[in-house]
Amino acid sequence: MPYLDQYSRKFKHRPIFKGKERDAILGQIIDALDDWRLSPFEHESDCRYILRAALCLEGHGWPAADTEASALIDVGLKQNGAVRPSWGAGQPDYTECEAFCRICFAALSEAQQKLRARFCSMACAKTQIEQTGWKTSGAARRAYEMVRKANKIHPRQCEHCGTEFHVHSKSAPDRFCSKPCRNASLKTRCERRCEHCGTSFLPSIAKVNRYCSRPCYYAARKAERHLRQCECCGTSFVTNVSTAKYCSKTCISKVHYYRRRAAAVILPFPTISPAEFDQEFVIAA
Repeated sequence: MPYLDQYSRKFKHRPIFKGKERDAILGQIIDALDDWRLSPFEHESDCRYILRAALCLEGHGWPAADTEASALIDVGLKQNGAVRPSWGAGQPDYTECEAFCRICFAALSEAQQKLRARFCSMACAKTQIEQTGWKTSGAARRAYEMVRKANKIHPRQCEHCGTEFHVHSKSAPDRFCSKPCRNASLKTRCERRCEHCGTSFLPSIAKVNRYCSRPCYYAARKAERHLRQCECCGTSFVTNVSTAKYCSKTCISKVHYYRRRAAAVILPFPTISPAEFDQEFVIAA
């Protein structure tokens, strides 16, 4: 039940009755629920109230008692083979014959029956809406949908596939004829051709890939050769990295050594004469 959700989220239910005691209580519940005349659910509320009250009198909390009673009754109804009806099955128009119009009682065609239409024509659908409104029942909503779809007389062209479709109003925001077209229009990725093997592939969203796979990427890296000049010793060397600056680890170590040495140079402390010191002392005093 919706009003019990606030209690069911606060604790994890633990069965109160266990073993033979639970089986005995379930037997009594099944016998009580099975003795019905009009509906297999007519004793559900009474059993739930009695069980919940008995558990509360024994010292159990209201949420735990109500959850335990609900669980026991659900098992009892399942054992009796009771199937709870859906919302549509509880509506007044559920038992009406679907082979005839609700307004004029004219016979409906097989195609209309397959679509679960309740009206033979647009006039009958409008009459239903005028009599009861379009929110009162399922049949009234179907009449509204029937009228709304029939009023789609404004042509438009799909922005994705170019197919012509119709909308019910000039100000309607519809731009595509169907959901597949709308989803296809949201795709911003286009197929590319791998620069190494030439295979067509779909790149990822985050990056603009040039290769279809890691093996192709590594193979292309090995195939690339760049002629560079070492910035340390001036030697020319060939590498597959376009941003390489040094020919070997020895040159890299030398450059790092001289950088650390230049950063660690300590400048000498400036010297002043006694007369200059006395003059600065007088100014400071």
